[in-house]
Amino acid sequence: MRKVGIYLRVSNEEQARIPDGSLVSQKNRIIEDVEHQNKMNSNWGSIIEFYCDEGKSAKDMNRPEFRRLLSDVEASRTNLIISTELSRLSRSIRDFCEIWDLFKKHNCNFITLREQFDTTSAAGEMMVFNLINFAQYERKQTAERISANWEFRAKRGLFNGGTIPLGYDRSTKNKGELLINEQEATQVQKIFEIFLSEGSVRKTQMKLTELGIRNKSYTNKHGIAKGGNFFSVDTLQSVLTNKIYIAKREVKDKSGEVTLIPAVWKPIIEESSSRSSYEK
Repeated sequence: MRKVGIYLRVSNEEQARIPDGSLVSQKNRIIEDVEHQNKMNSNWGSIIEFYCDEGKSAKDMNRPEFRRLLSDVEASRTNLIISTELSRLSRSIRDFCEIWDLFKKHNCNFITLREQFDTTSAAGEMMVFNLINFAQYERKQTAERISANWEFRAKRGLFNGGTIPLGYDRSTKNKGELLINEQEATQVQKIFEIFLSEGSVRKTQMKLTELGIRNKSYTNKHGIAKGGNFFSVDTLQSVLTNKIYIAKREVKDKSGEVTLIPAVWKPIIEESSSRSSYEK
């Protein structure tokens, strides 16, 4: 009897948190298929383990449950892996070659419900590699589209995401726009004022610590409090050289040349003051 390992995966944490979402659907479909196979062929296979990666991409093998699956294949605890589709296992042709070599070495086959591959035949193996090539092509094409979209947004002067800098809040109406946080903006202005007076990042950092001025505090999407720490020399340097404060976006073209684009938000620091700080 085959020792069946079932691999489940969703590509982002939002999907993983949905009780009736993709993970449950994948699991039920595979269980039904195994039950059907056992009705058609007695002792066809027995499910011995579930491997479930929540919120993980298949662009590489850096997935804890997938690594556990590979260890179980190496230890011969499972000899048949079932997933709903090939892209759940991998979207990288390089990684898939490594996975497939390991499976063959340890006499492990796999089944995908969508494609219905038979990996015991040469023709089936060829079809697997063709499909994984398309999966990798799709992933790279998606990455190119995202990169092009970010560049287009940057050229329009929009904020592309990431940590909101001290002095600003994200607009609730337009996620590409930043709104001035008046209380924090006063701190930013104070930072530049002290630097222009002291003429040294290190002296400015020490002065800010004396005054109790800290970097931005916020709560991330997981509800965890972040920031609110005293400035280090490096974090202070990043504030003093950040073009966001003069309402400019840096756009880098394919040759590496950087162009400054007017941003859609208002500046906190006058460009002349900012330039003086850069020069020092």
